[in-house]
Amino acid sequence: MMGLKAGATSTWFLLGGLLLAPAIGALAPLAAGAATPTAADTMYPDDANRQLKESIEDAYGLYILQPSRRNPKEKVEISDDNVEMWLYFDPRKPDYDRMKCEAYKWVLLGRFGIGGAQPFFEKFPKYKAVDLVVYRLASERTMDKDGNYHVSKTPSAYLKLRVSRAKAKALDWSAVKQQLEKAGEPKGPEPVACVRNAEKWVDAKWYSKEYFK
Repeated sequence: MMGLKAGATSTWFLLGGLLLAPAIGALAPLAAGAATPTAADTMYPDDANRQLKESIEDAYGLYILQPSRRNPKEKVEISDDNVEMWLYFDPRKPDYDRMKCEAYKWVLLGRFGIGGAQPFFEKFPKYKAVDLVVYRLASERTMDKDGNYHVSKTPSAYLKLRVSRAKAKALDWSAVKQQLEKAGEPKGPEPVACVRNAEKWVDAKWYSKEYFK
């Protein structure tokens, strides 16, 4: 995985903790009179669909940071029969083709190859499509009337991928896993070839022309 070259022990320790935390939150509803969960505990403190969204996070295996360390936009959104997942990713020296390849891997197989579109659709039959939106924080500097500068950072999407239930059902998942699980490895497919193949496995894709120059 790009940017995640930790040793096996630390990686699996991190993965176990990150995947277990949402599951515990989903299985332990708040007791009567208990305090409302804060952003340190969940991304959805005042959301009626908190448990559902945390269950989706758990099934998909996309997010690697605890809620207290995430950007507020980095979470699951639900609209009718569609799920949208926003993911913050902004490397200092981006390798654009490799980034695209990683994004396909995330939306199809989850962040560590555990989870992804196939188990998501099996567990949540209500939803017909899932979207991955990868974003960065765009900085804007403004000056107030007193001549003081203020910097604001707003989420700016630069890549979007969609996988439908129908597409997921028709895919040869063994071929998908064989290709994408090797992506990023020394003997794995080149990023350009990875993207060319993976583009056939999604319903829709969008790349920002401003970002991917």
